[in-house]
Amino acid sequence: MKELNPLKTALGIVRLTVQEKEQGRREFIAFMEKKSFLSRFFGSMRRPAMSLAASLGILAVFSSGVSYAAESSLPGDTLYPIKVEVNEEVQEFFRFTPEAKAEWDLERMARRMAEAEELSTQGKLSEKAKIELKAKLKEHGDEMNFRLEELKASGAEEQSTQLSDKRKALFDLHQTATQELQAP
Repeated sequence: MKELNPLKTALGIVRLTVQEKEQGRREFIAFMEKKSFLSRFFGSMRRPAMSLAASLGILAVFSSGVSYAAESSLPGDTLYPIKVEVNEEVQEFFRFTPEAKAEWDLERMARRMAEAEELSTQGKLSEKAKIELKAKLKEHGDEMNFRLEELKASGAEEQSTQLSDKRKALFDLHQTATQELQAP
């Protein structure tokens, strides 16, 4: 420990003045603004609003790209949870009436059946995928039933009946998927 004391003493003698520190800071910032790609893109720390706007813009571009890529994913794919838990939930958020929400539930059921058919065609309809698709179909069906009841309660019996008929036609159209999901 005694060997370090002369070194500490020697280093303690060399100190920058306040003016030297400020000059060093200005030169460092000027260098970074001139040379750094990020500082050119985001601006300097003296403009935080611009940096925030640029960051949000980049986030929007990358997340929209991921969101777009997720739309073609199937159960078992990495992006599938983004498709069903983010993209589809956002789309549902912008449907305001019980009828529009019931139609969206019907569309989601059609998507799940198409996914089952696609996986079956590819020979990739695993038990895990079947379980996941069955659960999602049940969830969408339960939500649709709730919304159909809302429609009936509000006096929109005709719309409720039309949507029920569309659901029956959907299941008839996707009979292969329905059978695949029911098979053990």
